[in-house]
Amino acid sequence: MELNKNITLKLRIRYIAAFILLASLFAAIQTAIHITITFNENFSNVINIAGRQRMLSQKIAKEALLLANSDSPGKIQEIRKEFEKSISVWVKTHGKLLSGSMELGLKGKNSKTVLSKYHEIEPYFHAIRDAAVNIMGAADRNFPSGNLKGFRDETGRDIEVILENEKHFLEGMSSITFQYATEADSMISFIRKLLFSFFFIMLATIIIETFFIFRPFEIQIQKDFEEIEKNMILLREQATYDDMTSLFNKRSGMLFLEQEVNKAKRAKTPLTVCFIDLDGLKKVNDTYGHEAGDEMIITFAEILKKTIRSSEISFRYGGDEFVIVFLSSIAQAEKTMTRVIANVEKANQVFLNNNKRWKLDFSYGLSFSGSLSGTTAEQLVAAADEQMYRSKNAKKESRGKYV
Repeated sequence: MELNKNITLKLRIRYIAAFILLASLFAAIQTAIHITITFNENFSNVINIAGRQRMLSQKIAKEALLLANSDSPGKIQEIRKEFEKSISVWVKTHGKLLSGSMELGLKGKNSKTVLSKYHEIEPYFHAIRDAAVNIMGAADRNFPSGNLKGFRDETGRDIEVILENEKHFLEGMSSITFQYATEADSMISFIRKLLFSFFFIMLATIIIETFFIFRPFEIQIQKDFEEIEKNMILLREQATYDDMTSLFNKRSGMLFLEQEVNKAKRAKTPLTVCFIDLDGLKKVNDTYGHEAGDEMIITFAEILKKTIRSSEISFRYGGDEFVIVFLSSIAQAEKTMTRVIANVEKANQVFLNNNKRWKLDFSYGLSFSGSLSGTTAEQLVAAADEQMYRSKNAKKESRGKYV
């Protein structure tokens, strides 16, 4: 009897110890998963807002040019109002990225590297902000009386300041956005390793105890493992943007396309997909190195960002392939692609001026949702891809060589 009591006591002690250990491990895993999801959501939000800050700086520069080139006092007043809105949002967002904002979901806990990069762009930020304030003041002083010449005399240098500093600010924000993404990847990688360590410890405990204590819990533990694995997969899939181009990646781009296809079917509205393939990228990589090839991809992505409308999206489908989703007819999409071609030619002129020995070129194909019965996102992309290859082959034949 005493022996049975001792055995029971030992088993009970082992059971309690194992239970506490497993409970602690489960709690640690759930906490790590929760922290990872929260951390990833926070970084995704920060990256999105930092990306929006880049686009706002481009909008401010564009509106400054419109102010400089408009001959109508009424039009200038209208542009000035939009200019003031853009500057206000831009300045507030800059401060909230640094100090945090509950409204925007920003914690404001930036790393030393990020803070250093913010410090580097501060002169450009202040220069643009001060120049913008001067421009708005000049508009207020001159346009009650319609003094166009006085406005231009006062603002000429300020507009130049905005244009000069916007490029540096944009480069700095691109570097900050990339740093945010790098830090997010690093932290998620660390937490993933921590999770795997927890898994191994738990597995060892289960193997030791399972034959005489934990057999009843075996099925539940397996279910927990499967749930954890699903959470890990979910974390890996939460990345939204392509690291190189800051465009949407294939997964998030295709999700958007599927949603828009369903909307177009319900509302019977037009939807056009453009599939793009850069010409000659392999040759550039082989001849001038992968840095040149990366520059081609990044340059083309920037052209897409500044050319397509805000209601449309572009995403990197993979490698040198891109997709644009137009919420319009093929005719309207063709007009946009004409502007893309024109901007590519401008970029090639810049390459030429910088002694680049290669040229940016691309082929594209369009597919329209109304032209396919029972259309799906995949079918639209496949149809546009097929049209692109026809265009590429026609280009090869006309040039008498491969592109």
